Parts: sequence; structure tokens; C-alpha cells
Amino acid sequence: VAPIPTFFSLKFILDGCENNSQRKILIKKIIGSCGCLKLNYKKENIFPHEESSIEVLFSSGSDVGYYKKDIYVYFEKNEVVTLSFFVRVI
Repeated sequence: VAPIPTFFSLKFILDGCENNSQRKILIKKIIGSCGCLKLNYKKENIFPHEESSIEVLFSSGSDVGYYKKDIYVYFEKNEVVTLSFFVRVI
């Protein structure tokens, strides 16, 4: 008898993302490395020394294994920051 697949989902918030620069910044868009990531954020100016957050929902479906996922944060002036996380689904 084959094991019954389970659905795995992980939700976390990248909180306290502080703007350490001397100018306001704007997150233009955020893209995940695959369709298994759902991202939620406020598209607003972040002034110097203010914080913002990104809500991340990762769903592996019934797949198990090791995963590396990337989140690409696009700012004005074509600046991009890559955030990566690793997860093991057993």
C-alpha cells in the first residue's frame, strides 16, 4: 500500500526589513523562483530607518525532498536583492 501523500505548506513573514539608507526606497515588485511561492507585500515608499515586511507562503503539494527557493525583490533604479531559503519536506 502506497503512503497517502500529505500537503505541506509553510507561511512565514520576513519582518523588520529596515531601510538603512539615507533615501526613501520603493519595492516595485517581488517575484518568487517558482509557482509554489505566494508573496504578499505593501507597495509603498519605505523611508530611511522605517521597516516593512514580506509575507511568504511556500507550498510543496505532495512532494517531499530538499528545496532551495529564491525571492527576488526589485527596487527602483533596477536594484535587485535575492533572498533565499532552504526547506526539507519529509
